[in-house]
Amino acid sequence: MKEKLSNKQWALLFTAGWIVFNLVLSAFTDLAEDEAYYWLFAKFLDWGYFDHPPMIALMIKAGGWLFADELGVRFFTVLFSGLTLYLLFYITEFRRVTLMFLLFLSSPAFHAFGFISAPDVPLMFFGTLYILLFKRFTENDSLKNSLLLGIVVSLMMYSKYHGILLVMFTLLPNLKLLRRKSFWITTAVALLLFVPHIWWQVENDYPSVQYHLVDRVNRNYEFSFTAEYILGQILFCGPILFLLFFRFIKTTSSPFYKTMKWTTVAVFLFFLFFSFRTFIEANWGAVAYVPLILFVHGSIQLDLEKLWKVIASAIVGVLILFRVALMFPNELLNFSVTRQFYHDDEFYPAVQKIAGDLPVVFFNTYQKPSKYYFYSGVPSFSLNSFWYRRNQFDKWPIQRDLQGKKVLLVSTEAFLGAKIFKAKYSDIYYHEQSDFVSYGYIEFLLANKKLEISSQQKLRDTLIVKNIWDKSLHYDTTKVEIGVVVKTKHTEQRFVVAKASEKDLISGGEIPFEIPVILKKGEYQLIFGINSELSLTLWNSSVYELIVK
Repeated sequence: MKEKLSNKQWALLFTAGWIVFNLVLSAFTDLAEDEAYYWLFAKFLDWGYFDHPPMIALMIKAGGWLFADELGVRFFTVLFSGLTLYLLFYITEFRRVTLMFLLFLSSPAFHAFGFISAPDVPLMFFGTLYILLFKRFTENDSLKNSLLLGIVVSLMMYSKYHGILLVMFTLLPNLKLLRRKSFWITTAVALLLFVPHIWWQVENDYPSVQYHLVDRVNRNYEFSFTAEYILGQILFCGPILFLLFFRFIKTTSSPFYKTMKWTTVAVFLFFLFFSFRTFIEANWGAVAYVPLILFVHGSIQLDLEKLWKVIASAIVGVLILFRVALMFPNELLNFSVTRQFYHDDEFYPAVQKIAGDLPVVFFNTYQKPSKYYFYSGVPSFSLNSFWYRRNQFDKWPIQRDLQGKKVLLVSTEAFLGAKIFKAKYSDIYYHEQSDFVSYGYIEFLLANKKLEISSQQKLRDTLIVKNIWDKSLHYDTTKVEIGVVVKTKHTEQRFVVAKASEKDLISGGEIPFEIPVILKKGEYQLIFGINSELSLTLWNSSVYELIVK
């Protein structure tokens, strides 16, 4: 009679099955829109990007050397997801592996990051590896553990900036570690390895810092920000894990599980606090899901294990059926979250039919040009207005290479001279332009991040031009209008503040400006941009603070 499989063998079997399952589904499921954006990251490798550090770009680039199309984009995502699962088995010493596997599969987040290529995937993998090494580091103060921990901290940070939260909040219950010399060795190693990305930020005027901490912070709080954050965590983490965590939160356990508990709580509270300032994406809380699942697995009582296995199994069955159904476009699953996986949706074929071989310029969407580029092979990019957001398309040479060429302009909103195609889910507005000129790559800088004036004076200052393509692009002599968007919590006004010609738009050029009205006392946000007949006022600057006293 054959011997039963050991727990370790079951762990290997579960891991292998999870990897194979995701490889198959990855090959036959279209890219999500954000995945296509990260695929473009891989086409333009760099030490950093406007939105994120470079780890996801490296993963996609490496996958592209092995496989073409969707599987190349997702190969290392699938591999990292499988390794994350195996590390969870390893950290828990291969105890109750079936329970761990069911808990893992009961979470929509682990399903999503089992095949969708996003920065959260390497963050969760290196975050799990960090927890393993942190546990060893607390138990054994050795140079080896210190060096390994420093390397993994830097890899977390190269994956997603949220990795710093895991470091901070695992330290809080273990402040005695600060007295160790080895802790400072770990810190030095992590910082040293992260220097190339820090230098990239310095060279590019800290675009990620400006975007995440200033530009995307919404001054107009809405209750839905907080409500949707809480609901999003319950749904994305999964009700099983979420409810079990709070069911056992008072459980007395080992120092390691206490660290996992308080790390989870701290991350949730951190984003809860920021939900009172801006909208929080559901996936941002994913950095807490690894310590959460470890705490739940270590806390669940044996007499409840069978019951929760049955409940988790039912949820897992539904999630797996959903994943399989996602491979086949159908009306039942054709809603906003899932529609992005279907590149055969009417929008993209319609645009391609209208455009033919012409490059396509989209307005105010980094996702659609990315996905269109991936599936059509035709260069496209996004031109961004003040009411949308800046993104990596403002930095890539795609925009430069299309200057003066014939392009198709495409938007889901009406614009001057556009024709309309009635699509099923959104109208398509389009217009051919034979000699395309845009200014989205130009950036206006102010010496002072915060401006102060009295309520009796107009704001006068100077814009400094940063133009990354001024050596290769030349403009006509037509003057362009420079506008400013003046925002408060409740109002938004646009003014023309200056005009500029070709000689003014080279790097280092200085353009005096004046806001033509006297503003009332209060706090304002200013966004400077070139006025365009294509897209109103473009977003050509950081967000600047103005205080009128």
